[in-house]
Amino acid sequence: MKCNLKPCLKCVVAVLAIFLVNTNSLATPSIELKQSAGPLLPSAGSNFSWYISYDIAGDFNGDGYIDFVLADPTASSNRGKLYYFQTSSNGTLATSPTATVTGVLGDFNMGYEIDKGDLNKDGVDDLIVGNPWYGNQTTGAQGRIEIYYGGDSLLNGIDAILQGEFGKMDSLGYANKVLDFNMDGNLDIIGFSRSYTNPTLTGRLSLYLGPIQNFQSPSSTYVFPEVGSFSGSYGELQITNANEDAYPDIVIGQPYDGTLYSNAGALGVFYGNSSGVLSRDARYFGPSAGAIYTWLVNKARDFFGHGTDGILATGTGETSFRLYKSTDLSTLERTYTQENAADGYGRHALGIGDLDNDGYGEMLIGAWGYASNARKGKVYLYQGGTSSPASPFWTNLGQSNLDRYSIPIDVGDFEGDGWGDFGVVAYGYSAGASKAKLYLYSVTHGTPTIDLSNNDVIETGRLTGTATDTNVAFTVSGIQWNTSNTTYGAWTACTADDGTFDSGTEKFTCDVSSLGDNIGTIYVRSYDQNTVYMPTNLFALYPNKLDSELELGLNKQDR
Repeated sequence: MKCNLKPCLKCVVAVLAIFLVNTNSLATPSIELKQSAGPLLPSAGSNFSWYISYDIAGDFNGDGYIDFVLADPTASSNRGKLYYFQTSSNGTLATSPTATVTGVLGDFNMGYEIDKGDLNKDGVDDLIVGNPWYGNQTTGAQGRIEIYYGGDSLLNGIDAILQGEFGKMDSLGYANKVLDFNMDGNLDIIGFSRSYTNPTLTGRLSLYLGPIQNFQSPSSTYVFPEVGSFSGSYGELQITNANEDAYPDIVIGQPYDGTLYSNAGALGVFYGNSSGVLSRDARYFGPSAGAIYTWLVNKARDFFGHGTDGILATGTGETSFRLYKSTDLSTLERTYTQENAADGYGRHALGIGDLDNDGYGEMLIGAWGYASNARKGKVYLYQGGTSSPASPFWTNLGQSNLDRYSIPIDVGDFEGDGWGDFGVVAYGYSAGASKAKLYLYSVTHGTPTIDLSNNDVIETGRLTGTATDTNVAFTVSGIQWNTSNTTYGAWTACTADDGTFDSGTEKFTCDVSSLGDNIGTIYVRSYDQNTVYMPTNLFALYPNKLDSELELGLNKQDR
């Protein structure tokens, strides 16, 4: 820091208290419905089954807006159907499908699981579709994974096919994810075959290493040695970083693994590596016989602030789900339990984005059977943080009985304004009429801005400014500064010039004297009365370009 030296006057440095503020304040933001799409009319033989927990959001036409694909594997007498909803240039989601594709003869449960990724490197998301029972059901379904390239005409024909092994009931496509397993810059596909070597149901993983031209056959496979691990259906996989290295890892649920206890279940972990070879590197077992605790496996973004994802595991009873630390799957961090018997709580569980911009992901849990035979469905939104409460901060019910409003979708920043959004699907919409409807929600927020004009931080050691929220429903409730623009961690609190942050316009002062001469860039943000922080695209920066130019113009005698 520059000291203002005068004859016979020593340089005095005032040391003021600096308050380190944990961004996890655990306030209760409010949620608002922004848009909806549907209802989708069911196809013949369809009941819009709960399989569609794998609806996906992505930019499939390259226009910069988030689009949606909903899958109904039971449509057209179980052949399956995909529904593509495109978002217009003004950010409005189409209320009816832009395009659809229906399974044909030979397809069975097409759309059982879907994922996305830019496989052909054209800057647009591609759609990856599991068709696990494709083929002749009598002589041995082989299953397959189908790829639709993104662009102007998504779903206009299959562009690439990964074929399962005939005669093995391979069921390739039962689960599939996109990742860069060997970190070579090309996206890969991991596919799971639940009923491989039927009737022993040992299951198999198949890794297809990119580029996409190499997808004709798997580069590496792994056949599970435990007979019957997947006999009761399921076997879900997620991508995380379990060993905290540079490679993404695969976590898969083996719900009927009986190695430790009968039908206790297990989580198998496959570490990513440069050689691109599948090997089960770790296994974590269920807590007791009959627990079947990995019937469903999902992922929670950095919910407790560990810097890594959490893994969600739900047992067959659908009465609760467990949240494990992904870097140590033997560590159970919390168990969440349903409100009522037969709620179907935890069948649809998903970590979503950081809605309140505090650096921690939120978690959305669905209960498709809530409550009892009414089955309206209910969702529970839990706020992430280092001391996250066990109770949800927001819940919402389906509109009518049998709606089964319960399937969460991680949509990222759908509106492109920096604020987090999420989606929920009711798959029995219209009182169980086997329709589906998509709802899009956003955290309620104001319109905050920060002005840092006319500062001489080098001279004073203080940064001053004015924070404003032009939305009359919101107040500026606090200002913080940091030398990093990351949203999590410890930020330093600024003070209101009038003593209290409690209005729509506040002048403030930040003591940055601790930086000394190493000022660099200072980021300043505000938060409202619900402790919803402004997103990173609205952070104020010091010095801005003009300030930097002025500072460069100072001669050395002024320092």
